[in-house]
Amino acid sequence: MSNSNLQKDIDNIIVESNNSKIIFNLSTGKFDIYSPNFCLKNVLTSINIEPPQNFRIENIEVSKRTNKILKNLIIFIPHFQKEKISEVKIEEGNFDLNSISNFDSTLQKIILISNSKFSMIGSFKLLTIPLVYKNSKFQGTFHAKLILCLNNAELFYPASEIFFSYIIIESWEDFDQIINPPKIHSISPLLLDESSIIIFNNSFSNNKNKITITFFRNGYQSWSICNLLFQNKKAKITPTSIGKINLQNQDEKISVKWFSEMVTAITHKDLKSSVIIGFVTHADQFSRILMNKIIERKNNSMSEFKSEISTDLLMALSQLDGIYIDKLKLNKNSIQSELLCIIGSAPYQGFINMNKWAQITGIFMNTKLMMNKIRKLNSILTNNSKFNNFIVEKSTEPLIGWCSWYYYYQKINENEMMKNIEFFKNHPEIPLEIIQLDDGYQTAIGDFTSINEKFPRCRNHKDGMKFLTDIIHGNMFIAGIWIAPFFASPKSNLFKLHPDWFLKNKNNQLIKATYNWGSFQYALDISKPEVQNHIKNLINTIIKDWKFDFIKIDFIYALSVINAMHSDPSITRAQMLRNGVFLIKNVMGDNILLGCGAPLGPCIGLVDTMRIGPDTAAYWQFKGILGDIIMNSFNLAIPCLKAALLNTILRSFMHNALWINDPDCVIVRKNNSKLTINEIQLQLTIFGLSGGQIFFSDDLELLDNERLSLMSLLIPSFNFQHEMSSSKNKISCDIAIPIDGLIRCPPIFYGKYISSNIGERIHISIINWKNNPSNLNKESIKIYEILKSFNAESLIKNYTKFIIFDFWNAYNKIYDSQIIYGLIDINHKIPIDLNIQIPSHGCKYFGIIPVKNDDLNHPIFLGSTIHIMQGINEIKKFNYNSNDLKIDLFIETENTKSGSIFILLPSNLEVFNENTNIFQTKKYEILSSNQQLQHYSILEVQINIKKSCNILIDLRLKN
Repeated sequence: MSNSNLQKDIDNIIVESNNSKIIFNLSTGKFDIYSPNFCLKNVLTSINIEPPQNFRIENIEVSKRTNKILKNLIIFIPHFQKEKISEVKIEEGNFDLNSISNFDSTLQKIILISNSKFSMIGSFKLLTIPLVYKNSKFQGTFHAKLILCLNNAELFYPASEIFFSYIIIESWEDFDQIINPPKIHSISPLLLDESSIIIFNNSFSNNKNKITITFFRNGYQSWSICNLLFQNKKAKITPTSIGKINLQNQDEKISVKWFSEMVTAITHKDLKSSVIIGFVTHADQFSRILMNKIIERKNNSMSEFKSEISTDLLMALSQLDGIYIDKLKLNKNSIQSELLCIIGSAPYQGFINMNKWAQITGIFMNTKLMMNKIRKLNSILTNNSKFNNFIVEKSTEPLIGWCSWYYYYQKINENEMMKNIEFFKNHPEIPLEIIQLDDGYQTAIGDFTSINEKFPRCRNHKDGMKFLTDIIHGNMFIAGIWIAPFFASPKSNLFKLHPDWFLKNKNNQLIKATYNWGSFQYALDISKPEVQNHIKNLINTIIKDWKFDFIKIDFIYALSVINAMHSDPSITRAQMLRNGVFLIKNVMGDNILLGCGAPLGPCIGLVDTMRIGPDTAAYWQFKGILGDIIMNSFNLAIPCLKAALLNTILRSFMHNALWINDPDCVIVRKNNSKLTINEIQLQLTIFGLSGGQIFFSDDLELLDNERLSLMSLLIPSFNFQHEMSSSKNKISCDIAIPIDGLIRCPPIFYGKYISSNIGERIHISIINWKNNPSNLNKESIKIYEILKSFNAESLIKNYTKFIIFDFWNAYNKIYDSQIIYGLIDINHKIPIDLNIQIPSHGCKYFGIIPVKNDDLNHPIFLGSTIHIMQGINEIKKFNYNSNDLKIDLFIETENTKSGSIFILLPSNLEVFNENTNIFQTKKYEILSSNQQLQHYSILEVQINIKKSCNILIDLRLKN
């Protein structure tokens, strides 16, 4: 700690690290953040209270337009008392693992991510400033601390400077004029008004066009739609009261043009640069990022173009739900906002940095995934008792399963369950892990231990559903079940026997959590001890008596409905929700918990898997264009495949960090389905790339071999976690990302960087969301931009030419079309330079393979149709020996697999052993339109294997 640069007569406190700095102005209470990619100037913080009814509000500390937007709140802004200059602290550098324990848990983790070596902390600067928060028009003062941190985040690849901010309220006084004690609406660690400026610093060629800024909107809960908002588009609000409770955060104190839950990315569409703003702790408060009108300024020079943006409001809110401050302090000495994180993103890498936000959040929220990554990176943590709370023994992987819902819905019965279990028993080539019973077994919503007449043997069994789980376990599957434990139907025994357990509003009316199953459902008050005991007893029955291993909890949002009068008035909505989910997870132990219909933030670190989109369906869009109108106008997705796929793509950044993403079930059937083959193949492509949980939901006995083969493409789920050579001992992005997801909605390009036994490559889908075939020429992007988006610097540095493998053309054996395209220059655009059509509601799914001139003199592995990941999953070895002209292939799978492997052969080589009892080969000439490769040929190796096989292909020189 050093205060040597602090004096009473100076105006600024400055902390610097490498190319970044924070400047805090002592006279204005504002601060500036500077980084190589962006800067924020004149940033305020605030504490916001709810005024008494009919109280006139005037916040003269902010601009008139900001005051108008915040008209329903009284805003208190910071003031520095010069006599407290000695209390300002700057902590920096040279912390080892022993001294780090002297900090609270939040600061421990800030320091942890500063350095991947876990020994000495590199550039780490922490600024603590004592402040009073006042409003000049009203009596009352908050005494608080503002903590600002500048962090190099060396733990991650690529390393980047990250800023943290949070506020701790320690005491308050003199609020008699307004209300005593005050009701705290929220704490804002970031508040920008018209005097504030956002600057994108990246150089760019002169551009005379209008600057376009986009705002990424993350939805409130699992089913809430994510989208991208442009200057002319306002964030839509679901109009019905039930829809608001279901799908939105529900706080209507502030009305703004744009809002996002937890995190957003503000992106300059021309520069492709982004500023990621998001909270990284979520245990105590819901959080939102709000933004209103954008005012753009251009700063042109001869050599560069820079953009300056001002706004009448940009606000990061940590919500305290209007709870009286003395109630909030009942169990704590102070009140702390959630921790805000700001990351500047270099061009093209916005989604990589959103994944970085998710990984930092995973560290702060103790998710199994991130704790395992940290432990894997450096074994020193496993031997250090001070970090025991960071260590998790059990890893979490996405599972493959079957769910009863999307074929049977509530008509599921015992015989149909047994039939599908028997199917999987008799088809080991489809090696599922979980059999999950969904809604339809219980007598009423709320009475989940009361089994209905459709399950007679379970109903009459002394241990209830254990009859079913014994059969599931006897066939070596994990047993799963669905419940909606936090509300109940008025027809249920739970409601009839315990009406006092249910939430009411201030008018003593029951809180309606949803309308479903033919009636309103009423929310339970989880703050009541008797309700907590009920939930614990329910989970004990399911886990310990019935022996289920997997629980899907649905409609979790019922825990956090607004305007409810809880029996404990000191708990925020976020704490209420987290307490309820914790009750379940605590009883479950290591068993698997899937969250659905869940406000996302408070569930982090508790659920193993999270639904991240609306319900899917066996049709593309509800009522065609009407479904699009409803979704765009009312922010409401009626179940359909299109909406489920869109959220799967836009929430990919959460996967492998916050939880395992659940994109909902896969539907491949022909009967009772309106899905086309193009829509099914798009679904398989997106789900396969996403790496999340895979659950099928068809009547398996009715599937023909064609549809079973499509299912098999997703088995096993691909959740590959790689370490790039330049990221040794660091955590890198290992998820699929929408390359254009921050500049276009819906995004067209969705893909994944791969480094494996067959080398580095990019798997990319090009999606046609339109209702007619299209070449998508206007949406084309360069190969270079694709590589840059994945931070694939080694490919950019070492390669200028690429071959493109067309997976679905190869799988569908469309040999009169092209299986490969090439050689493609790094500056060529796709799809325009490939001259292709993409089917309606379908995609092209490419493998982009880097090649050098020397590579073209020997066989090149193009791809495989055995698994959706084109060979990355099953090809463990691909070697070519130029001396004896042999290709040596080793293939390993978890089950019986069939398919084809495609190899590019130079013109001087041909196959010597064309057919064996292990494989067969076919040779195809490359289309004459592919001029650069027309002297080469494609070798198809058709295989059918069990578990593993080694294939030797003898080649010979052509005469």
